[in-house]
Amino acid sequence: MPCHTKAQLARAVSIVRFHEQPSVSSEKSVLLHVQAELRAQKARSAVLYSSLRIQHRQYQCTLHRLQSLDRKFKKLKHTELLETDNIATNAIQLLDYVIAENAELEAQLVQATQKLAEAKEINASMHKESVAALKSGHKEQLRALCARNLCAAARVPVKGKISGRTAARAVLEGGIAAKIQIGHDLGQAKTSGDGTSNKHIPYDAHFVHIKTPGYSDPSGPAHRSRFLDQTAEAEAEEVIGQIDESIRSGHFERSVVIISKLKGIITDHCSRARLWSEIMHGRTNDAQNQLLGEEQTLELSEADIDAAFELSWAKMIQKAGGQAAWSCLPKAEQNLLQAIATKAALISMGEARYQNLSDDEQRSLDFFIWVGCGCHKDLNSVSGGYAAMLAWFLDHDDVLSPALLPHKSNAGVIACIRDPHRLNDDQQDAVQTSASGAVRAAWIAGALFNNKDDKKGQQDTFNWWFEKELDLHLSFPDTSNTRYGSYCAACAVLLQYRLQFIRFLEFIKLSKKSTTWTNIKSNLLIALTDPPTLSEMAVMALYAQVISHPYIRAVRGPAAKDINMLNLGPLHHKIEAHMESIIANPQLVLEPDADYHTAAADGLEWDNPQVVEIILADTSLFPHLEDLLVAFFRGSLQAWCRFTTEFTPGGLIDEATEIEKDLAWLPPTNDLNEGILGSFRQFMCFNPSTTLLMFNSRTMFERNNTQTFIDAKFDTEDHRLVMKIAQTKGTVH
Repeated sequence: MPCHTKAQLARAVSIVRFHEQPSVSSEKSVLLHVQAELRAQKARSAVLYSSLRIQHRQYQCTLHRLQSLDRKFKKLKHTELLETDNIATNAIQLLDYVIAENAELEAQLVQATQKLAEAKEINASMHKESVAALKSGHKEQLRALCARNLCAAARVPVKGKISGRTAARAVLEGGIAAKIQIGHDLGQAKTSGDGTSNKHIPYDAHFVHIKTPGYSDPSGPAHRSRFLDQTAEAEAEEVIGQIDESIRSGHFERSVVIISKLKGIITDHCSRARLWSEIMHGRTNDAQNQLLGEEQTLELSEADIDAAFELSWAKMIQKAGGQAAWSCLPKAEQNLLQAIATKAALISMGEARYQNLSDDEQRSLDFFIWVGCGCHKDLNSVSGGYAAMLAWFLDHDDVLSPALLPHKSNAGVIACIRDPHRLNDDQQDAVQTSASGAVRAAWIAGALFNNKDDKKGQQDTFNWWFEKELDLHLSFPDTSNTRYGSYCAACAVLLQYRLQFIRFLEFIKLSKKSTTWTNIKSNLLIALTDPPTLSEMAVMALYAQVISHPYIRAVRGPAAKDINMLNLGPLHHKIEAHMESIIANPQLVLEPDADYHTAAADGLEWDNPQVVEIILADTSLFPHLEDLLVAFFRGSLQAWCRFTTEFTPGGLIDEATEIEKDLAWLPPTNDLNEGILGSFRQFMCFNPSTTLLMFNSRTMFERNNTQTFIDAKFDTEDHRLVMKIAQTKGTVH
C-alpha cells in the first residue's frame, strides 16, 4: 500500500479518538468508512497509473518522430543540387510554354470574335434573302440560296454570284460533263436497253458497258456501266444520237469510229427489243464499212474516187426528183443530202473492200452478240410452265379444275347459273372471261395485302395483324407491281401461312359493319380452300425453289456485277439438264425426304425450306401434284430452250474466244435499265415539273461517278465549254 495512505489512516483514527468515546460500534463504522476511502484511493491510483503509461507512450512516439525528422533532415542536406537545378529549369520552360499558349489562345479568341461578327452579318443577310425567296416561291431561287448558304457555312470561296439560273444550269453542266466522260471512255462499247411508260408516254433507258480504269484508282481497268441519256428505229436513232452527242470535237474519236466498236447488246426478249438489236447491228456494219471505204480511198486513184462519189450523187439527185427539184431545195437540205450520199459512197466502197478481207478479219468485223436478260428468261420459263399446267387441266376433263375467281360483275352473272350445261350467252361469256388458279389468287392477294396504290388494299392492317398474332413482320410479295418472281413467291407465302390468311380474312369481315364478304376477299378465301388451286400453288412454289432461286442466285447474286453473261452458257445448259431430270423422275422433288443437294439446280439450301416442308409433309392435300409438276416442268423446259437460243452449241457465243467474249462483255441481267426506269417513275411522282433533260443530267452525273472524271481530266477550258453548252441548253429548255 502507498505510504500516503497509511498517514491518512492514522490521522483519521486520531480524529475519531478525539471526538468520541471508544466503543465497538463506533470503531466498526470508522473501519468501514476507512475501507471505503481506501477503495476510492485505490481506484484513483489506478487511473493515475494508466494516465502515466499513456503519457509515457506519447513521449516515446514524439521522441520517435523527432528522430525520424532528424534522419530526413540529414538526408535532405545531402541531396544533390544538380537535380534541384533541373527541376527549376523544367519549371521555367513550362512557364514559358504556358505564356506562349495563352498568347495564341488570346489571338484565336480575337479571330473567333471577328468571325462570329462576320457570321452574324452573313446570317442576317441570309435570313433576309431566305424570307424574300420563300415569299417568291421560285424553286430556282431557293436552290441558289441553299447553294450560297452551304458555301458560306463551309467557308468555300465562290467566284461570282450564284443565281437561280446558275443553280439549275449546274445540273445540266453535270449531265454535259457525263456525256464528255462517256465520249472519253467509249472504246470497246456494248449497250443495253429497256423501256417503260409513265402516264401513257413511252420512255427508254440505255446503258453502255465499257472496260475502263477508274479515275480515282486508274491502275485497274474493269467493266463499267455508263447511263445514256417507240419504235425500234426511233430507239436506234436515239442511241446513235446519244453517242454522237457524247463526242467532244477535237478531243475524242469520231462517232463513226465509236459506233463501229459496238460489239453486243442485252435487252429483254420482246420483238421490239430484238428488232432494235438488229437495227443497231446494221448501223454498226454501216460504220465499219464506212471506215473500210475511207481506207479504200487511200488506195484508189482520184478518178476512181470521183466516179464513185458522182454515181452516189446522181442517185441522190434522182431520188430528190431530178435536177430541177434538186435546185429548188434549200441549201441546208442539199448539204445534208450530199453528206448522206458521200457516206453511202464510202459504205459501198467499204463493202467491196470487205469481200477481199480474210475470214478472220471478216469474223472480227462481223462479231456482234445479242443476249437476253437472265431475269426475263426465268420469267418466261415460269409463264411457259404455268400455261402447260393450265393445258393439263383442259386435257383432263374428268379432273376437277381450279375454282373460278371472277371479278365482281361476272360473279353476279355466274351466281345466277342453275344448270351448268345450259348457259345463255351472258353466262357463257362470264365463265370464259373469268380467271382461276394460282396466278389469279396470287394477284388478288397482292392487291389486298400489298397494293401498288397506297390508298387501296389492306397492307397496313395486314402488317399490324401479323405482327400482333404471329410476332412476324411479313411483307407480301409485290404481285400488284408484277415484280420478278413475285407470283411464285406469293404462292409460297400463301401456302406457308394459309390458315393465318384465312383467319385474317375472317378478321377483316368481322371488322366491317355489314360483316359480309366482298367479292375480292371471297375469291381469295375460295382459292385458299380449293384443292386444285392449292396444287397449282404448290407446283409454282416448288419450281421457284428448284429452278428459279438457284438460277437467280447465279445471275443476280453479290458477284453478278463482275460476271460476263457470255460466260454463262454452261449454267443455262445445266438448268436445262436439271429440268429434264425432274421430268424423268419427279420424285427427286416430291419424295418425303427430298433433299436440296439433289433437288435444287445448284445443290444449295432451299430459299424457303418451310414451304418445301409443308408441301412434302402430306402431298395428298394437293391432288395430282406429280402430274401437274411434270406438266409445268415440260412447259418451262420448252420456254427455256426457246429463250436461250443464243447459247446453242455451235452458235456465236459458244464458238467465241475468251478475248471476243471479253470484248463484248455484257451483264447477266437488264437490271440497270429496269432500275433506272423505276427510279424515273418515282422521281417524277415527287418532281412532276422537272424536265427529262434535268433527270438525265442528274442521273448520268451520279451514276457514272462523273465528279472523279472531272477532278482527273478537266481544266479551265473544259469548265468554260461545259458552262457555255449548259447556257445554250438552258435557254432552249
